[in-house]
Amino acid sequence: MASDQCSLCRTDGETVIHTLKDNSYAREVQTRNLKPNIDASFYDRPLEEWMAFNVSHRDPKWRLVFGVTCWSIWFCRNEHAFNSSTTTSVELSNEAQFRTREIIRNLSVLKQSKLGKLLRDDGRWKPPEEGWTKLNCDGAVSRESSVVGAASLFRDSKGKFFRRLSISSRILLTNLDRTLGGEGWPSGSQVYGD
Repeated sequence: MASDQCSLCRTDGETVIHTLKDNSYAREVQTRNLKPNIDASFYDRPLEEWMAFNVSHRDPKWRLVFGVTCWSIWFCRNEHAFNSSTTTSVELSNEAQFRTREIIRNLSVLKQSKLGKLLRDDGRWKPPEEGWTKLNCDGAVSRESSVVGAASLFRDSKGKFFRRLSISSRILLTNLDRTLGGEGWPSGSQVYGD
């Protein structure tokens, strides 16, 4: 991060865990949005354990509220650091709650729509309508071998492959955020296509 000092509280070093939960601003937002379900251990866990616990929580609504709240805090931090905008913890908490309700409402509408029914298919590839082309993309990362890969396939209505692109790279996972942030693939990457 650009500064060693937290852009929100201006007291401690700025780390991910400090920005999302340890500074007083983030604690106020997290507590308002997740209360009364926060237990004593919520603020005591290290970053990886804290994230893993909350994004794999048994309650899907908790996972959504937690994710939207963290995203909102991070967005607010960036707005403050780069655009000097200010938002109170109450305003940010309300914005995150509004976003969460909107996501829930939109998911409900989607589930009942024709598109929602299409998204709940059996997962097998289906050809596009005549005259159309379908693009399928996928990607994966292996923590054990530090290999990242992605591929794209273009197929016509008969299922014929006519264009593909794949990329793989051995990278350190700590560089993944920089790689995805637009600095390009590290040396040693291989791109294949036709």
